[in-house]
Amino acid sequence: MFFEFGQESSLLLLGFLHGMVFFFLLLKRGIEESSLADKLLAALLLILCLHISQYMLGFGGWYDSHDGHSTFMFYFPFHNTLLFGPLIYFYFLSISNKKFKLEKKHGLHFIPGISMILVFAFMYIVEILIGYHIQGQELPLHFATLGTMAKYYQDLGNMSMFIYLALTLAIYRNYRKYINENFSNTEEIKFSWLGNMLYASIALIAFGFIYDLVDKYFIDMNYAQYWFSYFAVVIFIYVISIAGYMGTKQFPSNL
Repeated sequence: MFFEFGQESSLLLLGFLHGMVFFFLLLKRGIEESSLADKLLAALLLILCLHISQYMLGFGGWYDSHDGHSTFMFYFPFHNTLLFGPLIYFYFLSISNKKFKLEKKHGLHFIPGISMILVFAFMYIVEILIGYHIQGQELPLHFATLGTMAKYYQDLGNMSMFIYLALTLAIYRNYRKYINENFSNTEEIKFSWLGNMLYASIALIAFGFIYDLVDKYFIDMNYAQYWFSYFAVVIFIYVISIAGYMGTKQFPSNL
């Protein structure tokens, strides 16, 4: 399996490796200390690492290989933005309330994200396993590496992320109000990093949304021009991984 190291692919690769290191660190600590917050942040980092992986591989030569590598890029659910909102929402809930636990009813929030995975699996079965391998049908798009179903799949991720970020912002504001009303010396409680994570999340989503609007209504961007939006995700990975790993321990035990 080849990978071409260039400026674009290497910078995304560094972000991917950094995110995966902290994914395992947070998952390990979450399991050892039964920390739901660490487990949720680990899952969020995994989603973000997968998100940049497609463009990392694409700039690493997979997009222009016009073979099975290209097909894999189109049919693997790299961009599961429908899971981003619920993960960051429940992460903030678990951080601000140590007694919070995920229950069966909370699983409803993850159905859209899981459904997205099932949609990609369905497309792969129909177009690749059945259509291409069994029936011998040629794939019509991108040098015979892409079918029509994958091309027209519509993602509701932006709407989902905006809704969950609005809910998360309300949680954060209530948490700050609680801190100010119940602790005499709030300077000893270092929770500014939590606000930075939230505002960084909002900035990232807004940046990606503006990119999509410009591409749809003003400039028909190619995949090379979209690289900057993925590099923004790399910066976000560095911010939330370090802040989340170091900041969790700063919360008072009686919250």
